[in-house]
Amino acid sequence: MNLILRTIIVLLRSVFFEKKISLVDTSRLYLTVLPTDMDTNFHLNNGRYSGFMDLARLNFAVRSGLYKVLLKERLYGVVASTKINYLKSLLPMEKFTIQTKLVAVDDGWGYIHHDFINKKGKLAASALIKIAFLKKGRRVNFRDIISLVDKRALNLKLSDQHKMFFEAEKEFLEESIASYYSL
Repeated sequence: MNLILRTIIVLLRSVFFEKKISLVDTSRLYLTVLPTDMDTNFHLNNGRYSGFMDLARLNFAVRSGLYKVLLKERLYGVVASTKINYLKSLLPMEKFTIQTKLVAVDDGWGYIHHDFINKKGKLAASALIKIAFLKKGRRVNFRDIISLVDKRALNLKLSDQHKMFFEAEKEFLEESIASYYSL
């Protein structure tokens, strides 16, 4: 099934059929691996994980009330970085769950954790996503937007492990940019 059709289905389910949550809650999105989601190894294509995480974040944003604020303020979310670990294959026609949780907030960024849980209840993949909100192409203060939805989420802080990861990511990016411009 094309992701646009799944997006419409997730949006409708999130608005009309699923219970509301807060920004500090975990949302769960239930999906199935369809033949169009597979690669030549007959498991979920690694590119589809990103699309499914988009759907999970949409579900989370709608159910938590964040999406309504984004629309009102004419903002849109963008992914700045993704760190994902693949642990187990998701097979054809396998049902799975994506658990989504906002784990940290700072002035410029939000950090979302996604876990892909297979039909046996085992962790199949885990991802940490760094996101920003933009207005007219410029990043806005993430904390300001979150405070309009649920002030409790402002207390979410990055763990030391996450800080080390993002510091390493920053160094890697700086090295990549420096080597690109030195060519």
